[in-house]
Amino acid sequence: MGLFTRNKEVVLQGRNIYRDKHNRYVYYKKSNHVGYVITPEKYSTFQMIGMRYILGVTAAALIYSFHVDVLIAALIGVVIIGALEFQLRFRLLPHLTQIPDFDVSDKPGVIENLADKADTGKLILLGVLYLVFAALFVLLAIENEYDEVVIWICCGAICIGAIYYAALHFLAAHYRQKHPKVTKEKQIKLKIKK
Repeated sequence: MGLFTRNKEVVLQGRNIYRDKHNRYVYYKKSNHVGYVITPEKYSTFQMIGMRYILGVTAAALIYSFHVDVLIAALIGVVIIGALEFQLRFRLLPHLTQIPDFDVSDKPGVIENLADKADTGKLILLGVLYLVFAALFVLLAIENEYDEVVIWICCGAICIGAIYYAALHFLAAHYRQKHPKVTKEKQIKLKIKK
């Protein structure tokens, strides 16, 4: 998930984030096929909650790096994930406008949304930064000479997630180069000429 600003327009994106026919952001919950309209004042809250698993695992690994017991660090990570999950399920979604039987079959996927919302340079930069983030976690584990399997699993999970997001951004940059879109300025000029 990402939160970009382009020309003061906030862009919310993620795996289950779509736009409806009214150009509103909608979170699609697959279990009940309901779309939840995300209002502009909820964008930043939703962005943080959308990264709950990454935040929990990252917090656990970072807390453990300060030589806190592995069980306490893991428990803190689980508490963070649980608190954000509770926030999503019971505090955020029930107060959003619901769209029953929301159809996502004709909506663009994650790569198309990423390619549409950020320019190629920014997508490549974010991909590189995700790779640097993954490398830093590997270096953290090597530098501190962790011997617990749980920490290596956490670091591995963070690295896999970071590499996944890097790949998404690189694929979006490639998609953007292969499918150059017509900018709003060009669309306006074309309408004026007609």
